[in-house]
Amino acid sequence: MITVLLYIIVELKIKLVLLLKPVYFYNLVYLITYLIIRCRVYLGEYQRKIKEEYSMIDIKANHYVFIDGKQIIGIVRIMYENGIADLARVTVIKEYRNQGYGRELMKRVINEVRNSRKAEIIRLSISDKAMLDFYQQFGFKENGEVYFHNIPSISMIKIL
Repeated sequence: MITVLLYIIVELKIKLVLLLKPVYFYNLVYLITYLIIRCRVYLGEYQRKIKEEYSMIDIKANHYVFIDGKQIIGIVRIMYENGIADLARVTVIKEYRNQGYGRELMKRVINEVRNSRKAEIIRLSISDKAMLDFYQQFGFKENGEVYFHNIPSISMIKIL
């Protein structure tokens, strides 16, 4: 009973204080933190080359930070084109992983895309097959194989 009550309290806490905020270039705190997280995760953890990590897509895309209270704990990039929202850099920092924050981030991202009315389809690609189940719980379906910088990835889509 106590475990269930604690779980409910934690779930309520997560839902009350988490925010998905857009990153604008004039908001230096969000911008710098976004870039630091992206470097730590993709250049550090995934060992990507900097020329593979950043591209002209970043200029056209919408970037968001995921905030717990006052702490930025995650990021995501959304690129809208031809009725499709391409998600990339969906990341929760290491200290916050496996605690439900990734699920909350995805819920907010899906709502953000839905509320934008700019897309009927959400698409993403994963190179880690262990993430298949995670995205499938949100209604994403496998949509073939794609390659990014010669790395095979699984394309997934969700129809809104």
